[in-house]
Amino acid sequence: MEDSGLGIASSDLSKIFESFSQLDGSFTRRYGGTGLGLAISKQLVELMGGTITVNSVKNLGSRFQFSIPLKKSHPITEPLPPQKMTCPSTEYHILIVEDDVVNQRVLAKMLKECGYGVTIAGNGFDAVEKVRNRQFDAVLMDVQMPEMDGLEATRRIRFINQRIPVIAVTAHVLQGDWERFLESGMDDYVSKPVKIEKLIDAIESNISSKRQDGRLENLEIQMTEDGQVVIAEKVEQFSRRLNIEGLQLLTKAIAALSQAVEEGKLFLFEKKLLISKNWPMKWT
Repeated sequence: MEDSGLGIASSDLSKIFESFSQLDGSFTRRYGGTGLGLAISKQLVELMGGTITVNSVKNLGSRFQFSIPLKKSHPITEPLPPQKMTCPSTEYHILIVEDDVVNQRVLAKMLKECGYGVTIAGNGFDAVEKVRNRQFDAVLMDVQMPEMDGLEATRRIRFINQRIPVIAVTAHVLQGDWERFLESGMDDYVSKPVKIEKLIDAIESNISSKRQDGRLENLEIQMTEDGQVVIAEKVEQFSRRLNIEGLQLLTKAIAALSQAVEEGKLFLFEKKLLISKNWPMKWT
């Protein structure tokens, strides 16, 4: 593989196959990267009994090549049967946060084939703004992105929406990574390369779990006079009380407000509000 990019100085050639080695920090901060790609490539090649080498000139480009001994394979006589994918019936709308265009297309195609609606954000800043401006059922969040990574984007999303499931889609699943994901506010992760079955399962289970948590928070436990425990929904109780008692009182208060505006006596209306502690329940 050959490129015409930044190139590598001869004094740095011995370092590039080391783990977490990044020769140009400013370039990495702008374009992303962890310094693991060449180290992993070297290990894979050597595990197969091969070698990998590099030739490079600073500011002119680099050439990487590897060789491995391979045996001739036998053709498969019977093709494998195609796998059937079961898609959910619910039409959720998913936000994909991914800076790589190819990954964007792959994830979007997977989800659209299952009937999901899809919106794409190319970086963390874009993701935060999209969550601020519209409702999504779940977020698929890449972790390693330039400008704003997935962890910081998730932290900011949590200031906007505590309920939306955020699922990391990443190759970063080393020891300690999951703890960092949780700390940022993420709910789950799916490792790359993505398998559609695991992706759908993560989406469906996390949306269901978040909605169940929301319903439980709307419940309260009460004890009646005869000692029975009653579980009731707060929203329903409030709506019922408002419909029975509050609607007429609220209508009466609105009429009084309109009259005060017409007569130019709004200050008297405001004064009445201040001294009426249980308004509108005791409005007269």
